[in-house]
Amino acid sequence: MKFKYVVPWFTGASIVAGVVARSYDRALGNRVWFVTLLVAGTPVVLQTIRQAIQGRLATDVVATLSIIGAVLLDQPLAGLVIVLMQTGGEALERYAEGRASRAVRALEDAAPRIAHRVEGDLVVDVPVGKGHVVMFANNPIWRHETHGSFSLLWNAILNYDNLNAGRSTGRGNRPDAGEEFYEQMAH
Repeated sequence: MKFKYVVPWFTGASIVAGVVARSYDRALGNRVWFVTLLVAGTPVVLQTIRQAIQGRLATDVVATLSIIGAVLLDQPLAGLVIVLMQTGGEALERYAEGRASRAVRALEDAAPRIAHRVEGDLVVDVPVGKGHVVMFANNPIWRHETHGSFSLLWNAILNYDNLNAGRSTGRGNRPDAGEEFYEQMAH
C-alpha cells in the first residue's frame, strides 16, 4: 500500500480512536486527535505551500488555512476532518485515474488490427494503420451546425468511398480534381 493511501486510513482510524478515548477521558481523546492532526496535517500543509510557491494555487489553500486554523483554535477534530477530506479525495482521484488508465489500455489492446473490405465478390483483409480524416463543415471553428449543412454530412456518409480525400491520384493537387467524382455520380 502506498504512503498516499495510508494517510486517509490513518486519519480515519485516529478519529475513531479519539472518539473511543473521549468516552473514557475527554482530554485523552483531544490529545489523540491533536497529535494525529500534527502528524497527518503537516505533510498536507507543506505540500500546499510548495505548490503555492510554484504558482499552482487551488482549493488546497482553503483546506490548508482550515487545518492551520484548527490547530490555532484548538479544534483538532475539525482539522482532522479537513485532512481526511483532502487526503481521501486525492487517494480516490488516484485510484479512479489508475482504473481509467487500465480501462483505456484494455480498449486499445482489444481494438481490431484488421479491417474487412468488400471488393466485388471478395472480402479483403486490410491491416488497420494510418489513415486520414475528412471534415465537412462550413466553419470548423464554429461548433454549431445549421440544418442546411447536414446534407454535407449525408453526402460524406453515402459517398465515402468515392471522395478520394487525402489519396494521391498521381495528378497532384489540381483545383478541378473533384470534377471526376461528380462525373462518376452523374453516370
